[in-house]
Amino acid sequence: MKSWSGSLERRSLNLKLMLGFSLMLLGLVTVGVAGLLVQRAMVANLQVLYTEDMRGVLLGKDVQVTYTTIGRTVREAVLAPDSSDRERALEQIAIARSKLAKSIESLRPTLFRGTNTEKLSRFEEELVRYLRGVDTAISLMQNGKDAEAAAFVTTDTFRQPGFAANEILEELVNSKIDGAHEQFAAAIAAAERSSTYLAILVTIICLTGLLLWVLFSRSVHGPLDRLRRAVEQLASGQLDHAVPLLDYNNEIGALARAVAVLQTEAQQMEAQRWIKTHVAAVSAALQAASSLTDLSNQFLSGLAPLLRIGHAAFYLYKEDERRLSLLGGYALRDSERREQSFAPGEGLIGQCALERKPIVLEQAPADYIRIGSGLGNADPHAISVLPVLHNDRLLAVLELASFESFESFGSKEQALLDGLMPILAMNIEILERNAKTRLLLEETQRQAEHMKQQAAALEEQTIELEAQQHSLKASAEELARLEARSRLILGSVNGGIVGLDRDCAIGFANPAAPTIIAKPLSVSDMSNTMAQSIRGATAPDAGAAQRPDAGGEMPDLPHLPGVDIKAGMAISMNRQSLYTRLLCTFRDSQGKFAELFVASQTGPDPLAATRAAHTLRGAAGNIGARRVQAAAGELEDACNAQAPSDRIAELLEKTLAELAPVIDGLQGIGAVAKRPEVAEAPAAPAIVLAEHIAALKNLQGLLENSDAEAGDRLDALLASLGTSPLGRALRPVSAAIAAFDFDAALEKLKGVAIE
Repeated sequence: MKSWSGSLERRSLNLKLMLGFSLMLLGLVTVGVAGLLVQRAMVANLQVLYTEDMRGVLLGKDVQVTYTTIGRTVREAVLAPDSSDRERALEQIAIARSKLAKSIESLRPTLFRGTNTEKLSRFEEELVRYLRGVDTAISLMQNGKDAEAAAFVTTDTFRQPGFAANEILEELVNSKIDGAHEQFAAAIAAAERSSTYLAILVTIICLTGLLLWVLFSRSVHGPLDRLRRAVEQLASGQLDHAVPLLDYNNEIGALARAVAVLQTEAQQMEAQRWIKTHVAAVSAALQAASSLTDLSNQFLSGLAPLLRIGHAAFYLYKEDERRLSLLGGYALRDSERREQSFAPGEGLIGQCALERKPIVLEQAPADYIRIGSGLGNADPHAISVLPVLHNDRLLAVLELASFESFESFGSKEQALLDGLMPILAMNIEILERNAKTRLLLEETQRQAEHMKQQAAALEEQTIELEAQQHSLKASAEELARLEARSRLILGSVNGGIVGLDRDCAIGFANPAAPTIIAKPLSVSDMSNTMAQSIRGATAPDAGAAQRPDAGGEMPDLPHLPGVDIKAGMAISMNRQSLYTRLLCTFRDSQGKFAELFVASQTGPDPLAATRAAHTLRGAAGNIGARRVQAAAGELEDACNAQAPSDRIAELLEKTLAELAPVIDGLQGIGAVAKRPEVAEAPAAPAIVLAEHIAALKNLQGLLENSDAEAGDRLDALLASLGTSPLGRALRPVSAAIAAFDFDAALEKLKGVAIE
């Protein structure tokens, strides 16, 4: 029964309707045919009743009436007063006898019972005797023996056959009437039986139809109910609930397959929601990390419950040492937290770092590592070692251990891991840059404190120099007085005397000086010749060259819309030249932020847009553009959280609205930001090479510490070198420092060859 019901459920709805309609039509046809048969049987019984009994009764009555008419007409003929009446009576007798013969012949076929046939034969015998008596009476009348004829018709000889025939005929008619009653009762009984059979048949057909309706209804409602319960399970959030009836090749199967398609779409949407939710949560936790150790612990703590990981370790790659060191872990024992480090190619950690590819070990060997808790510990089922890369640069290596196979990961777990690895790499780079920036800031603050101390010492020296200047001024006045006196004395001497200043130029010659040489000679030519002969003994003061901006303070910056100049100057340690260069660098690098951000959205790198917003945020903070910094921060957070495109477009429009007035305001400081042109000067003589080498070594030390003071030192050095080969060779170094690319400036400085 169940197999038949299951087979019926798999049939199509059209087939079920057609089958039900066909069975209903068959039942109606059966009832109709049965009704027709019953009706035909009743008609047949009625026909038999009419043709054999009722007609026989009528014919028997007719024979009886005709027979009686013959007897009455014979008496009338005998008693007729005149001949015309007698003739008319005789004619009626002849007609009655003819009709009687015909009636008897018609009655004969209606007699099917043996007793009635016998009675008819006896009636005919008595009738023959009776008709002989009639013929005798008529013969007597025709012979004029009316009295004898009248006496004859009253005799027993004439009347006895008539009475006997009448009794037999009466019995025959009564028998036919009884037979008609019996036939009618039989017909009624047959009709009642047929009605009963028909009612039973209709009941059977109705019950069969009801049974078929129940079966067909269950074959439709049963699968629909199971499918409805499955849909309710899916609607309640149980997306892994199996959808039944997928193998049915009917309308319900098609509906079940459509529900399965919706289930697949819902599972994918739920997986995407799950991935984005946890990516955003882990990303927010990583952004809140203040150190690489905190970053590693936050990442592993957020990842382990999601991927059902029982053990994890985080190894940071140090490029300067070319080793991987244990930085953090998840569920590590104290013995496992001992200082561990690996070189590339050493162990699974090192091999993963060397190949830059994941390594997965299924069925880990016993005692490889233990995952434990307060209740016990056990060996993991699988080990996975994953590299953390950014643009093919190795940043770290993760080691994960689980009781489950990593190959059993679903698509959403793998997608979550793939989505978190680039975010982890980006946050590692950000923290590394922040660490370098913090070190640079500390160094800058240290240098600023040192410069502050130097400024205090210089102020003290300035006071001392002012006192010395007053003393020197008095001494100079005394020397001038003595010099005037000496000139008077030397001018009165007859011998020639010539005096030279520090530049070997003639500062004094008495009137007798031309006489010291025999032939006429220009005193200036002679002094120049003497100067050339002794110029090598002295050298110009290399420290006399001043920086281009040493002659006075730089002009005040104009009002800049959207920029807190005071905050920016504080970041630049109140060095206006450095702050001005930061402003120009911001203008040149972020002036086309909109095009850069849109291009990064359509590029292959999914984190390019986040980095662009992060760069704008940091650069705006360096110059004091707080509103641009806040807007760029919101845009960066939206990109990190993978917000909808319309939300990112709204935040981008807000950021550009804050950025536009800042860029427009910075257009007017181009002249201030330009590094001052170094005045052309004659090539320095080779005698100052040792001082230049010392200055270049000092400059190299400043560049290695990323000290912005290197720009001012190089400007002073270029002013002294002029257009010499060394000065021209140092021009690219100056350009790199102007762009704040200290690493490139250091490389270019190392490439300068000092002949």
